[in-house]
This record gives sequence, structure tokens and C-alpha cells, in this order.
Amino acid sequence: MQETPVRVRLLNSDEVHAGFAAGWSGAVAEISLPEGAATHFVLGALVEMESEERLYLGVIEDMRPSGMSILVEHSLERSQLGWIQQVWG
Repeated sequence: MQETPVRVRLLNSDEVHAGFAAGWSGAVAEISLPEGAATHFVLGALVEMESEERLYLGVIEDMRPSGMSILVEHSLERSQLGWIQQVWG
């Protein structure tokens, strides 16, 4: 399986970390991060994950030194975001 580049951040932070979506199991994304980046996240935290095509919102349900598992609760196609931002002003 090909890894997809992603950017991950805590919802209450502007600090963004680059990583890869290494795979999916249902609504759970397995994210690999560079060494040391996982220390910026905590179990149960709300996160935003962006890929080139989609924006995902979810919660960290598992942590490991090399990454995390994110239970994705919402996702939007990035092509739709511009339209939504225009409607909301």
C-alpha cells in the first residue's frame, strides 16, 4: 500500500506536523510521523488531518513512538471547502 502524505495538528494548536497515512482500517487512519513528532500529541486529543484531497477531523485513539491511530469522525473534500467558506462568509 502506498503511503499518503498528510499534515496533522491538534485542534487547539497552530503547530503542524508532516507525516504519512500508512493505511486505513474502517474509519481509523494509521499515521506515521518523523522521530520525536508523536511527543507533541496525546491520547484522546482532537486533531485535524489534511491530505491533498481531503480534510479530516478526529480523535487520537492509539499512540506509539512512530505515530498514532486517528479515529476519523468527519471528512470533507478539499474541493468543497472553498464553496463552504463562501457560504459561511
